[in-house]
Amino acid sequence: MEVCMERGWRVWEGGEEWVESWHMWWRHAFAPHVYRKLRPHQVVNHIPRANGLCRKDSLARALQKMRHVYGAVYDFIPATYLLPCEYTKLVAEGISIFQDLHELSYASSAVAQRYIGNPLLVGEYKCDIRLYVMVTSFLPLTVYMYTEGIVRFGTEKYSLGSLDNVYSHLTNTSLNRLGPSYRKEKDRVGEGCKWTIGELRRHLRGCGKSDWLLWQRVWVLVCLTLLTQVGLVPHHHNCFELYGFDILIDEGLRPWLLEVNRSPSLTHDCHVDRIVKKPLLHHLFDLVGPPRVPEPLARPLRTPFLLLLARRHTQSPFTAALHLNHYRRVLHCDREESRSVASRRSHGTPSTTSNSSSRSFRKGGKVEERGKSNGVLPPNTGRRSGNSRACKGISGLSRRDGRDGGDGKWPARCGEWVRVYPFNAATLHAGRDAAYLKSGVAELTKFRKGCEKAARAHSLAATPTPTLDRAVRGSLWRDTVLWCPPS
Repeated sequence: MEVCMERGWRVWEGGEEWVESWHMWWRHAFAPHVYRKLRPHQVVNHIPRANGLCRKDSLARALQKMRHVYGAVYDFIPATYLLPCEYTKLVAEGISIFQDLHELSYASSAVAQRYIGNPLLVGEYKCDIRLYVMVTSFLPLTVYMYTEGIVRFGTEKYSLGSLDNVYSHLTNTSLNRLGPSYRKEKDRVGEGCKWTIGELRRHLRGCGKSDWLLWQRVWVLVCLTLLTQVGLVPHHHNCFELYGFDILIDEGLRPWLLEVNRSPSLTHDCHVDRIVKKPLLHHLFDLVGPPRVPEPLARPLRTPFLLLLARRHTQSPFTAALHLNHYRRVLHCDREESRSVASRRSHGTPSTTSNSSSRSFRKGGKVEERGKSNGVLPPNTGRRSGNSRACKGISGLSRRDGRDGGDGKWPARCGEWVRVYPFNAATLHAGRDAAYLKSGVAELTKFRKGCEKAARAHSLAATPTPTLDRAVRGSLWRDTVLWCPPS
C-alpha cells in the first residue's frame, strides 16, 4: 500500500459495478467473468490457470515429463517421489526429514524429495534464495526476472547430525523468526535471517568464488521451468503473474529448484524486505500498471479486502492507462518526424507521411483509428515514420533486421526487471506454439553451454562481467540484457 500511495493512487471504493473507472485490481484470485469484462486500460495481477507449477506434485510431474523428453537439461530439481494421494496444500508445514524411506508413513498425502546434503553455507548457516519472476504472457511466453532477490538463512548452524532441528535445515522466514537465535548476532550472517542477493555476491567474491556462471544457469532454470506451461495456459490480455522461485545453491555453486510460489509475500518485516520489495513493486507498476499521478492525495489510503486502484484524471480511461514513458517517446518521434518532413519540404522533396490525426495504431491485435486525446498521444507501435531512427525507442521489441525483439510490446528492460524470454527468434517461435518447444529448449541449452565454455576459457575471478557477457551474446537479440543480480 505504501508504494501505491507514493505513486499517487487511491483505493477505488465505488464497488465493481462501475467497471470503467478502476485501473489495477490486486487480489488472491479472480472469477472467470472478470477477465471477460476487462477494458483496455485495466490490469489484474493473475493469469487464469497459471498456477500449475505452484504445487510440488504438479511441478514434479511437469519437470519429470520434460526430462523424459529432453534429457539431463532438466536435472535441476532434486529426485522427487509422489506418494499416494495429492500433496498437502500447506506451505512450510508438515515438512519432515528422513534418513530411510521406510520411516515414511502413507496415511496422508506427501511428496518425498531427495535432500541436498551439501548446501552452500555462509558462516556454517544454510541458505537459499528467493527470486522474483513475472510472466506477462504465456502465449507467447514472455518472462521477466528481477535483478535483486532475498537470501534466506537458517538461524542455527547446519549439521546433518541433527535432522530434527528445523531452524538448522529449513530457511522459511515465517519459521525462523520464531527461533531462539533470530535476534542474535550470527557469524557472517549477522542479526536476523535475510540478506539481499547483492550481499551474497559480495560474500562469494570475498571468498574468491566467481558466481557469473551460477546466475546464467539460474536464468536457464527459470525459463526451462516456465516452458512446461506453454500450450497449457491460454492467452489473456491485461494480466500478469508474479512468481517467487525458491532456489537452493549447493557448495559447487549449482542451482536446484525447490518450489515455485504464486503470489509471493510482498510485506516487509526487516530492512532487507524494504530494500528489495519496494523498488520491485515500483518497477513492476512501471512495466504493467497505470502511470504515476503527479498531484498529491487529499487523504490517506486504507487497506481494503480487495485492491481496486484508480487515479484522478481528466483524460479518457484508455489514454490514462498508457505509460507516461510511451507518451514521451511518441511525442519525441512526432517532433523528429515533423522536423524531417519540414526538412524534405525545404529541399523540395515530396512527403510520404500521412496526417498524424488519421494514423492508426495497433492494440491487442486490432487496428483502431487514432482520435483526440486531450493533447496526449497513445503509443503507436505499428507505425513507420519518415525518421525510423527516432522511433527506435518506442519499444524494446523491434523487428528491425530480424535481430531485435519480437512483438513490439514488451521492452528488454524496465527498471530492474529484465526480459529473459524470449531472447531470440527461435525462442519467440517456441513460446507461441508447444509443437516447437524443442527449439526453445535447444536454444536455452545452447546458451547454457556457451556460458560454460566462456567460463572455462576465462579466469572468472579476474575476468570482468562485460567480457563474459560479450562472449555469449552471439545468439541473442541485440536489445537483450543479460540478467545478473547486482554486485
